[in-house]
Amino acid sequence: MRWRNALLVICVPGIPLFLLVLLGKCGTHEFGSLGYYDSTGQRIESSEGALRLSDFALVDQFGDAVNADSLRGTIWLTAFFSIDPATTPYLANMTKQLLWPNWRYRDEADVGTLCFSLRPDLDQPADMQAYVQRNTRYNGAPGKWIFLTGDRMDVDQAIAESFLLERDPTDPYNVATLFLVDSHGYVRQKYLATSEHEIGEAVEDIALLKKYKKIAER
Repeated sequence: MRWRNALLVICVPGIPLFLLVLLGKCGTHEFGSLGYYDSTGQRIESSEGALRLSDFALVDQFGDAVNADSLRGTIWLTAFFSIDPATTPYLANMTKQLLWPNWRYRDEADVGTLCFSLRPDLDQPADMQAYVQRNTRYNGAPGKWIFLTGDRMDVDQAIAESFLLERDPTDPYNVATLFLVDSHGYVRQKYLATSEHEIGEAVEDIALLKKYKKIAER
């Protein structure tokens, strides 16, 4: 009887460890998930009928044509502002927030920062180039920060159709919302640009999208 009791003492504590090992080998680890938005802005689980970048035609800081298709293959953290300091008095803070994820993924070509100019009448290409170059000088991959501009109506239409973003008519140049767009052009999440906590969540969500992308490419 004594040897049986001793055997139980030895084996019972090992059962949970054995189960953990077994589950680790036979099960799959869940890292969480990111849903989508539908055309009304409601959260949905499937990409069917999900909100996606509209078929816009704009230009970047170099004057090169950019459309939704040309942005595919890259995960974009998307922001909306003007580099004119009078229009955007919070420009330094917005830039600081965007620099965090940019630095974290500075060497990864499939993660980028996408900005839409809210004052295309004032944001000159040369100034936009200087702004982007200043903030990407430590990046290990080119083309990771794109600033889009064009005709004001075209820019506004792209923002409204792609992100369902309604600008406050009393303060139209103050947009404190960031959007995460996956490599297929689907809008996956949104964040408060002034919140460091939510920027941290964006960094983690980008890592999750990269996991999805890596699994899909296998």
